[in-house]
Amino acid sequence: MGRFVTQVLCIAACIVLLACMFSTGCVGQQKATISDPQEYFPLAATWSYRIDSGDTDALTYRTTENNGTIKIVRSTVKFQGSESYYLKLRTKIHSVTTDNHEGAVIEIYRDDLGLFKDTDSFYWIMSKENGIKVDQLTYHPEGIYPRAIFFMPPYGQKGSIDNYLVGEEESITYIGPDDKTPGCQEQPCMYFVREIKPGSGNYGYTDKGFTEQQWFAKGKGLILLKQQVDGKTSMTWTLEKVVLL
Repeated sequence: MGRFVTQVLCIAACIVLLACMFSTGCVGQQKATISDPQEYFPLAATWSYRIDSGDTDALTYRTTENNGTIKIVRSTVKFQGSESYYLKLRTKIHSVTTDNHEGAVIEIYRDDLGLFKDTDSFYWIMSKENGIKVDQLTYHPEGIYPRAIFFMPPYGQKGSIDNYLVGEEESITYIGPDDKTPGCQEQPCMYFVREIKPGSGNYGYTDKGFTEQQWFAKGKGLILLKQQVDGKTSMTWTLEKVVLL
């Protein structure tokens, strides 16, 4: 009888083990986690991105100044055929102001598509109070216009931040860690979705809303961006090289 019970228990253990091997719900399996989120957004580096077109026209959304008035400008991105274009950024100045804040001036030294038209630099400010948050600040003589571009809520849960710029609305949502996307398998990435709401100017295609999926890798920053308009891929950024300073 004792031998029979032992055999039954062994068979049951084998079944449980096999079930664990082919399922995602086993206690022993490791889930992707993020530690030290500020390492996913280095402030001192140079970044080189290849930008490729998609199946529909890409859109840009930025602030600009005209005769002392700040306004939102929406426009299409002008790709020529299937040619790849490049965007290159580098840290011009990096400073730690307090224990809870860091800042950097980011210089744009190649922008084939004019994605940052009307400016040659911008600012990143990292706050380490109540989680991590990075604001991108664009300076105009009439004022500085910040928007959140990266964050980690306390305890790492999913969360969103809304940005309101001159009557327009966008949001960025932290979805969670991703260890499936290429470039994220060895070390999970932080995965975000940015959503630009449709405009109110009745300007046709340029007033459409769009989304941008964004992946940030540890020690590199943004490594992949996929923009979609009407559910179609419109533009992809791929990090080709990063050099930490």
